[in-house]
Amino acid sequence: IQTFYGTNMTPQKGSLNQKGWATLEGAVRDWSRGFDTLYVVTGCVVDEPIGVAYDNDNKAVSVPSAYFKALLGYQKNPTIGTTPTTNGYTAIGFYYPHEGYSGSYMAKSMTIDALEKKVGIDFFVNLPESIGKTLADKVESTMDPWWK
Repeated sequence: IQTFYGTNMTPQKGSLNQKGWATLEGAVRDWSRGFDTLYVVTGCVVDEPIGVAYDNDNKAVSVPSAYFKALLGYQKNPTIGTTPTTNGYTAIGFYYPHEGYSGSYMAKSMTIDALEKKVGIDFFVNLPESIGKTLADKVESTMDPWWK
C-alpha cells in the first residue's frame, strides 16, 4: 500500500518495465521469503534525463536515464550465503540504464559499494552502527553468490 503514490511512478519504457525490471521485481519477492527482513530501496536517475513525457495535465515529466535497486537482507538465525559471517546480513545492488533488456537480471547486479559510487547515494547508513564498520564494509563490498 505504501508504494501506490504518484511519487512512486516514472515514465518507463515497456521493453524495460515489462521484461528485465519485472523479472527482477519477481526475484525480489521470491528472495523476501528467505529473510526475516528485506530492505529494498528503489529509485531512478534523473540527473541527465533521456527526454520528457507528458502527464494528463500536459505537464512535462522527466524520463529517467536509469533505475536502481539496493537490497539488504537480514536473518535472525543466519543460514543464507554469507550471513553466518556477517551477523545475519547480505546485500546486492542492481543498475539498469533505461533501455530494453532480456536475459538474466544478474547481468545488472553489483555490490552495494559499486551502486553507491554509480548513483551517489549512501545506502544503509545505519548498518555500521548495527554490526560494526568492518562487517558493514564486508556486506556492502561482497557479491554474495546466494542471490542468483
